[in-house]
Amino acid sequence: MDEVNSLMREALSFLEAGEPGMAEESYAAAVALAAQHLGEGHPVTASLLGHLARSCLEQTGKEAFATSLLERQVFDANATITLSRMPIKICSIISMSQVFCLFGFLAVAIAFGSCVIL
Repeated sequence: MDEVNSLMREALSFLEAGEPGMAEESYAAAVALAAQHLGEGHPVTASLLGHLARSCLEQTGKEAFATSLLERQVFDANATITLSRMPIKICSIISMSQVFCLFGFLAVAIAFGSCVIL
């Protein structure tokens, strides 16, 4: 877990420096390690998927990939739904609705949760 935490800190540093592409690489490595050691359905892995998706949304042309990551986070068939996972699921659904808003799919976004008008 130390390596996962280190990769997360590195990714945050890249985001703060305005380098979402580098952050994406660090988050992707953290997701892979967390999935390998904790499992795909673990809350840490799910949270990292959301961070990875948001770093992709900071980059032009990565919206579809970000959406697939959020779908993986929300609809993970191996995950057990517990109260501790609910905040992650809710954040994922809100993020997905924001992505749909970016694409102009307002009706889909409303069905998914909320839509933030920018």
